[in-house]
Amino acid sequence: MTEKLYYNDSYISDFYANIVAVENIDNSRALILDKTAFFPEGGGQSADTGYIGEAFIYDVQEKDGIIYHLTKSTDFPSVNTVAHCVLDAEKRFSKMQSHSGEHIVSGIAHSCFDAENVGFHMDGTLMTVDFDKPLSKEQLNIIEEKANACVYRNEKINTFILTAEEAAKYSYRSKLDFTGEVRLVEIENTDLCACCAPHLKSTGEIGIIKILSSASHRGGVRITLICGKTAFNDYSEKHNSTMNISAQLCSKHDKTAEAVAKLIETNSSLKYEFSARQKILLEIIASAIKPDNIICEFYNKLTMDDIREICNSAKDKCGMICIILSGNDENGYAYCIYSESEKLMSVMEAFKNTFGASGGGRGNMLQGKVKAGKSQIMNFFTELKV
Repeated sequence: MTEKLYYNDSYISDFYANIVAVENIDNSRALILDKTAFFPEGGGQSADTGYIGEAFIYDVQEKDGIIYHLTKSTDFPSVNTVAHCVLDAEKRFSKMQSHSGEHIVSGIAHSCFDAENVGFHMDGTLMTVDFDKPLSKEQLNIIEEKANACVYRNEKINTFILTAEEAAKYSYRSKLDFTGEVRLVEIENTDLCACCAPHLKSTGEIGIIKILSSASHRGGVRITLICGKTAFNDYSEKHNSTMNISAQLCSKHDKTAEAVAKLIETNSSLKYEFSARQKILLEIIASAIKPDNIICEFYNKLTMDDIREICNSAKDKCGMICIILSGNDENGYAYCIYSESEKLMSVMEAFKNTFGASGGGRGNMLQGKVKAGKSQIMNFFTELKV
């Protein structure tokens, strides 16, 4: 059994421990210590990282009370020697901010709305929490406000280990049924929950709790949550982004949303105006096409919708086939073909076989793309005309 130093003091990041054994697990070496401050992956929280001697510890796992410190390095202290161990204190503290903040949010959701935490995952310092019932935006706002009020009050966070019989006397949140010892984390006046992870000493150390988003999930809701320095960094980034946007829109930073809404409205109006003028332009282009048995016209920088519109307007001028193309010899052409002739499909098949053209459609109108030169395409339809 490995002594868990983080149970007694979650702020330990520098300690000495004896190397009890070294095992090979897959392509890694697993160092076993008599005691450790490294938290192994568990309860939705990722493991601590750091160093044992010169060996970088990239993962920590626990099995049957033994904690395995995984490293790819071969440069580590030998068995039965005392090693200097240092974990990444900044990451540990950030995770404690996040996990303690999650307990507050889950406790308030439970007490205020009878919502149970049924899933928790921490990816770095970004967390997702699953509740077993839907929570409205208004309810989540209440939870967030009460959670930050708990931070402002700087409530104490206590941890203690009880037997299953002793723990049965308390009403606490838990996803598991315990038969042995139970480690409880108490956030005074807010929450009592079974948990194996390191936590802060008081809620004031969390700093900020922010619910970023929510989405329906398995009959309940999944929220995305950030806390502490991660929440501060997120605010700073978004604040800078808002200031940049307001400067570009020449608006006050607290009026950015209104300025963006006005920009969208103006853009929508311009799109409508452009569409109307584009339609007139396409009608003028189509009207300039001279009647012929086979019409083959080339344009540049027109969309597929544009050439389809021209083809549709000019179709009555053709005796057999009307093909409208847009593009260039280097990049190829988009095309639209119209014909009421029963020979359309055979012409299309020959067109594809000759140039490797792609496309299809229904009825009398087909469209697609072809990688060929303008002169080659014109010769193809000139020969058809002959």
